[in-house]
Amino acid sequence: MKKQKKTPTDKTPSPHPTPSTPSNAEIAARAYSIYERSGYAEGNDESNWLEAEAGLIGESMPYASLERARMIL
Repeated sequence: MKKQKKTPTDKTPSPHPTPSTPSNAEIAARAYSIYERSGYAEGNDESNWLEAEAGLIGESMPYASLERARMIL
């Protein structure tokens, strides 16, 4: 009988942060806030949703803006 190699159960953390996935409720609340700021402009549902989603994902990556700033400099 062959012995199977054991793989480590703990994974080495990635050096780069990974974004967390916001819930639909969080995205909807942010999208509505964007809708309010736009003066209730209609016809931008999808773009408001995508902007809200991107903003929430970006906020979950604390170093993302720092890395972008370094790329600009």
